Amino acid sequence: MTDQQPVTAPNFWWLSFVDRIDHQVALHLGVTIVLGRDVGDAAEAARIAGCNPGGEVLGVRLRDDFRLHHSLPYCRLITDPGDIAEAQLIMDVS
Repeated sequence: MTDQQPVTAPNFWWLSFVDRIDHQVALHLGVTIVLGRDVGDAAEAARIAGCNPGGEVLGVRLRDDFRLHHSLPYCRLITDPGDIAEAQLIMDVS
């Protein structure tokens, strides 16, 4: 018998990417929404989908009842601050 973690179903994740310039300043690279079992899995899914620009990533697991809206960045990177703010309003994650 092996000690294995139970397999969990993927959840939606909001990923935000930054490129750290120094300990106080970061360049925001954009955000995306992807499916993943954890933040590392979600970041890998974003890389495979071509919407992970690199840098540091912060992931927020979205609610279980989250539903995609047509204007949300599913598997695509958005970088425009206005588009990001609009997505945050739709999702209420600001």
